[in-house]
Amino acid sequence: GGNGILDLRDACPDAARPGIGALSLGIRPEHLVPVDSETPDLWLTVDLIEKLGSESYLYGTLGDGTPLTLRSAPDDPAERHQRIGIRIDRQRVHVFDEAGRALGR
Repeated sequence: GGNGILDLRDACPDAARPGIGALSLGIRPEHLVPVDSETPDLWLTVDLIEKLGSESYLYGTLGDGTPLTLRSAPDDPAERHQRIGIRIDRQRVHVFDEAGRALGR
């Protein structure tokens, strides 16, 4: 876990088709969950925390520099420059092929 490789075969069988090429993922901030586990799906370095009362948004970057935003609880203990594990709700991931077409679930 946390290596940046996600197995999406259950969530999107089309992603496993031979010759499919590069894929892009669309993930809403509310479908990412901070985890304390040693086996997160991805690691995020927190760049900015926006506290909005009933929720907080954590803005950060993945190891390859990809920007990512996740929604968390208002009392989330994350701090700027901290590396946190995140888990992805695979049933909520949107997968797109190289041409930007959505793949079926």
